[in-house]
Amino acid sequence: MIEAALTPPTLKPAFPKYCNEKQKVRAMRKVAEILLERHALRKASKNVASNESYYSSQLLTCCARVIALGSNCDLVFVGRSPESIFDHLSGLLWNTRFKERLTLLHFSHRANQDEEGWQEALQALREYFTSIRLDPDSLIHRDRPIAFVDLVSSGTTFYRLIELLKNWCHETAIDWSAVRKKIRIIGIVQRTKTSPNTARWQQCSEWKNVLAPGAIKNVSIDKYFWGYLGDYQKKSTISFHSRQWAQEQAYAPVRNEDTLIGIQNALYWFEAGSSRERRLQFAQLLSQQPEMKEAQLRNVVISLRSRSNDLPAKKTGGSRKPATKSKVQ
Repeated sequence: MIEAALTPPTLKPAFPKYCNEKQKVRAMRKVAEILLERHALRKASKNVASNESYYSSQLLTCCARVIALGSNCDLVFVGRSPESIFDHLSGLLWNTRFKERLTLLHFSHRANQDEEGWQEALQALREYFTSIRLDPDSLIHRDRPIAFVDLVSSGTTFYRLIELLKNWCHETAIDWSAVRKKIRIIGIVQRTKTSPNTARWQQCSEWKNVLAPGAIKNVSIDKYFWGYLGDYQKKSTISFHSRQWAQEQAYAPVRNEDTLIGIQNALYWFEAGSSRERRLQFAQLLSQQPEMKEAQLRNVVISLRSRSNDLPAKKTGGSRKPATKSKVQ
């Protein structure tokens, strides 16, 4: 959606030799729709005041910690809560090879598996996972591990996601231990007082031996920022819970007041991230992380600095403020 909206204005479809005039007209209409959508989004973002940029520095710091902990992984952002992290990183890593490592996974799991229609919903979800190479067989054959990223309170979403993959392995006779080795988790948690006695969500008994030792890591952020991302921020999508997994209409874009605000925010964070100034700030933050001793993270920093020379000093969207209705106090 956002990438289509940012298509260069000189976009012209490449017509094959066998393309007839009717097909050319359809292609040109599609180009016009993309350009009009981009123009409408940017116009809306420019005209709507916002307080969301209040969290700009915290978002950049959070992005840096996520990349530092997952520099050797493909990052899969789970559900709606981490949308802005995904959008901002998509801009920050836009013209680098690391951009291809980012995936936004629409997923929410609240259902009782005894519910009517569960098997149909589960089959639809598995087809979706397969389409983005998150099925067990694809996970085993990936070049890199994957790291699921999401805001965490109790860890229920992560646990149910891992259980779905584990049960899938058992049903299809795929070695779960081999899949398990390819899975990491980066939980974004509310910052609390540092103490040996502080309880961590992954220390609950249900998480014992679920993943390999050291596979779960956390990024701590300010509680108000966490609450904003998880509870108050308008999102560009609706919740994709189990009752929607098999519903065809759930796979089409939803346009209402809240999702339009979410799309404006997504465009803002993408464009802000793709500015040279913001990218160099990001590279500087990454260079200060303890994980800089790892070659993968050093490669990210080198790529950011070298590719930043191809970008304008300041993208137009970087100065706009995204849309929101209220500021979290």
